[in-house]
Amino acid sequence: MSHESVQSYSMGYLSATIARYFRKVVQHGMCKVALVNSLPPLMSSAARGGLLSQAATLGCYRVAPDEALIVTVDLLGARYLGVQIVDMWMVSHNYRRASSSLNHLQAHTDGDGRIRYVISIDDPGVHNWLDGSGAGAGAILLRWQQLPEGAVFGDAVVTELVKLTELKTRLPLDTQLVGSAERRTQQEVRETGYLTRTR
Repeated sequence: MSHESVQSYSMGYLSATIARYFRKVVQHGMCKVALVNSLPPLMSSAARGGLLSQAATLGCYRVAPDEALIVTVDLLGARYLGVQIVDMWMVSHNYRRASSSLNHLQAHTDGDGRIRYVISIDDPGVHNWLDGSGAGAGAILLRWQQLPEGAVFGDAVVTELVKLTELKTRLPLDTQLVGSAERRTQQEVRETGYLTRTR
């Protein structure tokens, strides 16, 4: 067998192995740990050989065109909190202009100290919209970094699937709402940050 044939076989084998992993472990595995539209309890990264002060949770979501998923998150005193939605292959959506990911500084924090993200196919008019580029299903990843020692995870993440028509009645009165002009500004600020970061 020629070197080129061996290399081609190896690449094919590697690709098939990765595809099987994502199908069995990522796509199906995370949906077995927790039901769709819910997230399993936080897990300390230290338990998996990672950072002592980091914790994360990963789950999957599915929303219909007339639905929204509210993800209510407690910062837990961490110095950083980030959320990202991706497709079922863990490929990022457009993050240059669209808010498919938000950190705790980019998101609006409600008066009770919690952050409420909204996942929906179309813009729900909420600042903390996680924009999946029109996709109604995917994965959610939340990560806390530099957690204080002894942080109690408890109910750090709560999800609620609602009808879009009921969304604003299910959110706090001080939720930051946005119109088309505000959304454009949010997107422009995001793109400016992206371009600055990549210089």
